[in-house]
Amino acid sequence: MRAAEGQTFRTLVAETEVIPSERGAELVAAYGVAADAPLSALLQRAAQANFLYRGLKRHQAWVSDRLGAAPGDVLEELCAPVDGSSEAVATALRLAKSQLSLWAALCDLGQVWALSEVTAALTRFADHTVEMMLRAFVREAVARGDLPEGTALHGHLSALAMGKMGAQELNYSSDIDLVVLIGDAAPVALHPVLVKITRRVAAALSKVTADGYVFRTDLRLRPDAATTPVAVPMAAARRYYRDHGRTWERAAYIKARACAGDIAAGAAFLLELQPWVFRRHLDFPAIEDAYEMLRAIRTHKGLSGPITVPGHDIKLGRGGIREIEFFAQTRQLISAGRDPRLRAPRTQAALARLAQAGWVDDADAQVLSEIYTRHRDREHRVQMLEDAQTHVIPTNDALRGGVAALSGQSLAAFDAALRADLEAVHRIVGQALSVGGEVESAPEAAQELDVIARWRSLPVARSERARQVFDRVAPRLQAAMASYAKPQAAEQGLDRFISGLSAGVQVLSSLEAAPEALELLMDITARAPRLATELARRPATFDVAFLPGFGGALPDLEGYRAQARAMLSDCRDLEQSLDALRRFAREARFQVEVQLLRGAVSDAAAARALSDIADVVVAKTLPPVIDDMALRHGPPPGQGLAVIGMGKLGTREMTAASDLDLILVYDAGEGAESAGPRPLAPTAYFARLTRALTNALTVPTAEGSLYEVDMRLRPSGRQGPVAVPLNGFRRYQLEEAWTWEHLALTRARVVAGPETLKAAIEGVLADVRHKPREAAVILADVSEMRQRLAEATGAPGPLDLKHGPGRLLDIDLVLQAGLLCLGSDAQARGRGFAALAEAGWLSPEGAEVLTQARALMMRTQALVRVVVSSERMPEGFVAQSLAESLGFAEFDAVLAAIESCAAEAARVIEDRLG
Repeated sequence: MRAAEGQTFRTLVAETEVIPSERGAELVAAYGVAADAPLSALLQRAAQANFLYRGLKRHQAWVSDRLGAAPGDVLEELCAPVDGSSEAVATALRLAKSQLSLWAALCDLGQVWALSEVTAALTRFADHTVEMMLRAFVREAVARGDLPEGTALHGHLSALAMGKMGAQELNYSSDIDLVVLIGDAAPVALHPVLVKITRRVAAALSKVTADGYVFRTDLRLRPDAATTPVAVPMAAARRYYRDHGRTWERAAYIKARACAGDIAAGAAFLLELQPWVFRRHLDFPAIEDAYEMLRAIRTHKGLSGPITVPGHDIKLGRGGIREIEFFAQTRQLISAGRDPRLRAPRTQAALARLAQAGWVDDADAQVLSEIYTRHRDREHRVQMLEDAQTHVIPTNDALRGGVAALSGQSLAAFDAALRADLEAVHRIVGQALSVGGEVESAPEAAQELDVIARWRSLPVARSERARQVFDRVAPRLQAAMASYAKPQAAEQGLDRFISGLSAGVQVLSSLEAAPEALELLMDITARAPRLATELARRPATFDVAFLPGFGGALPDLEGYRAQARAMLSDCRDLEQSLDALRRFAREARFQVEVQLLRGAVSDAAAARALSDIADVVVAKTLPPVIDDMALRHGPPPGQGLAVIGMGKLGTREMTAASDLDLILVYDAGEGAESAGPRPLAPTAYFARLTRALTNALTVPTAEGSLYEVDMRLRPSGRQGPVAVPLNGFRRYQLEEAWTWEHLALTRARVVAGPETLKAAIEGVLADVRHKPREAAVILADVSEMRQRLAEATGAPGPLDLKHGPGRLLDIDLVLQAGLLCLGSDAQARGRGFAALAEAGWLSPEGAEVLTQARALMMRTQALVRVVVSSERMPEGFVAQSLAESLGFAEFDAVLAAIESCAAEAARVIEDRLG
């Protein structure tokens, strides 16, 4: 904001083209400036505006005295505190405002300040004036006895800057939009006084005298302005926005900022509103709402005509400032609920962040940002002519020539450049958001399908708005179904999905805003009934399909951690955290499952991603559970609690339907009680913490459920404690555990907990894996386990890929047995059968048979669990699509291949076990 130290306004003025005029020559002479000095050119340029010409004459002594000062120092002087009566303060502020207007114009025209510095300076002064007037009227109310002695602004009034003032983007002759709130701590008896103070502040700032005015002040952006007083209690404002807030009000609050009065209370109020402003789901209906408002404004003001430079409203007209702002704000309303990094109040910062996140094309964002600067510069120069709050380019050539001269351009060059910019904005924004035109309709079918007619009677089209959107989307639905490879399957799939929806505006609006997503939706509903059913139950999950990068490379573990952090950033308690983690897991898994369904990733990559998601969920669930526990019983004693992932979580091979096999281990240190309001002994503390964690992972909330948790692999199984101490875990595993427990530990890894405790547990796991054993005992135990499993489960069904000879559980048992016999941790390192063959424990041919059998069954299991619920046999197009995804011509061939592989694998296993 400030000029560099030691530099003055005089030395910073840039070289500018001399635009001679009689009034300019008069100013140059009056200020005693050499005709060839840069400041002479600046005075000549300023003389083109009547307001600046008059101001430079009126305040000649004040300006002259400060030409050698650093521009930022002059701003600080103008924002110095003002004391005295309200009238005296108002008079001083009017004078300072007229001086600031001159100074800002000189810094702007002389290119001393960039646009952002000009608007920030104007905003800084506006904040200052509101604060000074509030203080003055509060002092007088106390002096009259209307407010108690010692009353301060804090806890009573908070002024929120809205619009351009909120974003620190005030224009040269801007109004200021304020929402004034009465604090929760203010007694109700004082509310009438506080309302009166607010009204007087607005009147004093807006009043025009011989000295001019401070700022025209508008209080109409407050909640329900037609019926509420000018200062609204915070509690009432919260209720209004929660129950009645509209899209345009949400857009307004993107730029809101606490600017005066009790700033801390105002900032806290805005923080509370964040979930209302930025909704969790992608809010595509907001696009239609926002642009309907813009169309209504244009219609009301007669601004819906074609682009013509003379008389064009550079703010509200086509291709103007508001189109750029709406373009950024609607994208923020859609996406910033999910990604707090996009919550930037300034338009150009918002465009840059949206482009960085992939929501806006980089080139388009750059063009819009550059034009935004030029548009705001032109807006300022129009307003400099007479200090009028206007955005209309003059129709009179002489006046428009003055605007061009203030911009350093000829009239012809000015007109041409402005027209090009207006057309460029309208083209970019119009293409993205259908501004000023009709949404392009899908090809009309000859006759509407019966199923579409039936959908009109379902909940998806229940409301009036839903019916309107449905009518616009229906032709696209029909055309998409007709063009699908299997139209009947597409129709049946979409019918199941749409019939399962409880409402339709959100889903239909998203398909209208992004028609390319319809193909994806149709593919899911036709090929994966289970996934489609879940989607119909929670259609907001489909939002993830519209995120940049949805079809690209899956995130790695750190990428998922970043996604979870973003979703947790607004959470203030355990309940909100659990809801956020459920949304994160559901949406992240949906992306993986869709990519697996469409062949974009391998089953191994999908399994790794699903396991990474589970890792993040467990690791991110533990801290808020601990924080909640600490409120009652204090933080965990000693090193705390760690979580061991077993089974498919341990080997990073999870599927869409996998549960979590967990063992929880703690280290309480010296064994002291926890330090909290209700202390607990370590055993009781960690037992409660474990139950709290498992409940957090399993119990459904408003956002659904996460995972089923199985803890039967802990020491002593169901009979043992739910959490075991580290020393007890070490002793049990090295001295008492059964063979089957050590088999399970070949797949174990620590997924969450303090780093030192995690390292200690990994040391125990390594000791178990490398412990010397008698191979004959292990093989005999495994043979007995196989027999018991066969008796317990019976003959497997065609799609039971887990149980039965030569199937996954059988194959994994022999793999784990080999690893224990060799004292190897190859399973933990992802090598498995290759390590057994290298060590000679398996023949290369046997290792290859088991590897191929396991790969086919794992791949089939991964896809089946995406496509159908449980182990139901897929039918029709679903079965055919599944077979083709697995590389077979038909599904019967898949089943035959599984049977053949299982038989071969069983022979290898039986030969090895003897």
